[in-house]
Amino acid sequence: MYTTRLLKSIALGISLCILGACNQPQISAEPDTAGVAAATDAWYEALNAVFEGNSQPMKQIWSHGEDVVYMGPAGEYLIGWKAVEGAWDAQTAQRLGGRVLPERVNMIVGKDMALINCIEIGENQVGGETMTVEIRSSTTFRKEEGAWKAVEHQTDLLPHVNTSG
Repeated sequence: MYTTRLLKSIALGISLCILGACNQPQISAEPDTAGVAAATDAWYEALNAVFEGNSQPMKQIWSHGEDVVYMGPAGEYLIGWKAVEGAWDAQTAQRLGGRVLPERVNMIVGKDMALINCIEIGENQVGGETMTVEIRSSTTFRKEEGAWKAVEHQTDLLPHVNTSG
């Protein structure tokens, strides 16, 4: 009798997979969208602090792992916290001024990973000239010890940003 139930259960599982039910994404019943929204707000507060010459908020929002990735507006492709931290220090030293905010924000929130896509809109000040910013951006957050930390950031290129030091 046990073998018959087991075989029926296996047959049901195979049937469900054939129908596509086993390929459905597992979505948390209660994703932490409020926490991810707060992390996104903190990200843009930190970015604007970088423009004013303060990198500390940006350093706090990032994970300090060796698996973090930064593909920023200067065209760099950096892996690991030390390299990413250096890029933020170089960008901070430029004191770009201005302000950038996200528009058309799309959030995909899982249990401990979240992806934010948006258009970054604003301006920077370079040599007394106002430079428009309107680029696509994605940021990935990972929940670490109860806090959402950036583990990836990628943008389109901006010719007025240079992190070569």
